[in-house]
Amino acid sequence: MAGVALLLASLGAFRWGWHWTSPVIAAVVTFCIAAWLLLIDSRRLLRTVETVIGKDLDGDGRVGNFTVEITENLPEARRVQYAHFPARQEQVERFATAALNGWLTVNSPHKLSRRKFTQLRDVSLDRGLLAWRCAEARQQGVELTAVGRHVFKRLVVGA
Repeated sequence: MAGVALLLASLGAFRWGWHWTSPVIAAVVTFCIAAWLLLIDSRRLLRTVETVIGKDLDGDGRVGNFTVEITENLPEARRVQYAHFPARQEQVERFATAALNGWLTVNSPHKLSRRKFTQLRDVSLDRGLLAWRCAEARQQGVELTAVGRHVFKRLVVGA
């Protein structure tokens, strides 16, 4: 990435008579931005690894996001899925309690922000824990699936 910036800035310096330091500055700035973006992504990757193995690798006192293992024993095979919730355990437990009590709206008494509620709802929808009441009219809300009821009961009982 920095090499491309260096090449483009060199062409600009040659064509329009920019100062000779322009390509170097463009390459350094591009390199710094790319390194910063990679660092941000590596922190996210570290959180995922911490979540899966259950150990605090970076010593910050937190072990990733909250993860739930969903195991299905089917006649032909056993299937294991993981739901990585982008929240702390107590937030996921509040969401699970709200789901079991039928309070799956943003304004329900679960005391989660709209953003956090939407993130938890989307993860639950992706994992089949919740389903839209009507896919064409999503304003009607979501409802628990049989798997979701089982998983959320285990979350609340395990609390």
